[in-house]
Amino acid sequence: TVQSRPGHALFNVARSPEREGTVRWVGPTFETEVWLYKRRGAQPAIRTLDDARRVRRVCVQQGAGDEVLLRKLGFRNLDPVRSSGHALKMVALGRADLAPVGEIVFDALVREFRIDPDALERTPVRIFHSVGYIAFSPDTDPETIARWQAALDALKRSERYKQLVRDYLTPAR
Repeated sequence: TVQSRPGHALFNVARSPEREGTVRWVGPTFETEVWLYKRRGAQPAIRTLDDARRVRRVCVQQGAGDEVLLRKLGFRNLDPVRSSGHALKMVALGRADLAPVGEIVFDALVREFRIDPDALERTPVRIFHSVGYIAFSPDTDPETIARWQAALDALKRSERYKQLVRDYLTPAR
């Protein structure tokens, strides 16, 4: 892991209180809302976290922030899988009831995993606000972190950053 391997960095990591002090941060790289998605027209209706706790299966990316949070919120119906895309695919195929997905990556995931976006619908249940960062090994020199932060800040002021977000992250709604 980036926490235990010197000279490593990992893109894109959700910054959380549990991770503070374990890595050095550069960012934010983006921000998004994480919502529960379900198969379009599937019953029961999901309007609250309590509704979501009662479904058979909620697919989550193993080890991701949404799995950690939902476990803390008392969810006992979680099914960890390799990625958010796999979780979304399980919902689209009817093998799971719900999956938490960041709004900003939804369109990229349905393209990558060849999911019909019309087969899914966002529920009104927002799980959390996610802020992405680049995580560096804790031994990374502060000057290196400062250079990366300055480079990211410059990129974010450019048209190139807007294009990258538009092409790879922003939902085309």
